[in-house]
Amino acid sequence: MFLESLKMAIASLLANKMRALLTMLGIIVGIASVIAIVSLGEGGKSEVLGQFDQIGGSTVMIRVRTNAAQPKDYITQSDLTAIRARTDLIKHVTASLQAVATGASDDRSRRIYLSAIDEEYNNFVSIDLLYGRLFTAIEYTDGRPVTVIDRTGAVELFGRENVVGESLTMTSGGKLVKTTIIGVCESITSQQSSMMSAYGLDSSEAKIPFFVYSPFKNAQRILGSEDKITSINVMATSAQITGDAGAAVIRMLEMRHGNSEREVYLSQNMASILEQIDNIINIMTIFISVV
Repeated sequence: MFLESLKMAIASLLANKMRALLTMLGIIVGIASVIAIVSLGEGGKSEVLGQFDQIGGSTVMIRVRTNAAQPKDYITQSDLTAIRARTDLIKHVTASLQAVATGASDDRSRRIYLSAIDEEYNNFVSIDLLYGRLFTAIEYTDGRPVTVIDRTGAVELFGRENVVGESLTMTSGGKLVKTTIIGVCESITSQQSSMMSAYGLDSSEAKIPFFVYSPFKNAQRILGSEDKITSINVMATSAQITGDAGAAVIRMLEMRHGNSEREVYLSQNMASILEQIDNIINIMTIFISVV
């Protein structure tokens, strides 16, 4: 019975060679596509998680609930100084401020992702410098109009990588600030662009904003948010006491601002953020593979 079925199957294949070939080709292409998508998903996950993993599992993010906050509730530079004094729990503290703005050279303009950084930023995330330098202590303190642009932005706005000394004009909400580029760093968006190309997408058409870094006070002027810090990253002295460090910072802020009854501040452990991102990427990879 089995031999007869096998003979009939072989005879059918020989009689319909083209249909059999197309069927086999379809199966092979389908399997290869699933393997490619899963591989890209895993590669993309590694890139994204790698960026967050730089920050470390001992980091907690403290945010102001802007919908519940009053002007006096926002975090200030004096708050950061007080938090840094808690050396029994706290190793590093950096203010966090990012927003989309517009960056322009003499003849080109593009969306940019403006990241305001202070002198503690490099303790959380390293900037891979290609040309020039990072900011000095006086540039941080005074909030001078200087910037570090990533390689993608340098090429798109100026047509070359080394643009140290060039002027970059940034605008947000009608405010315009002219800055001097003092450094060029590696692009985070280059990883995104390579992934998009692998999927057959044109990253130039997608217009992914590139990164521009500026001293915190200067970025606040550009974004119109002087004396208003909405988010900080706190690195505990060890991963085991991250939760305690976050709770201590919130209690300190509530005491300094007199708002403990309103729950203005929220904390989130970076480890939990990493876990959420990992789950989302896994779900998306499975969904695309099934489709």
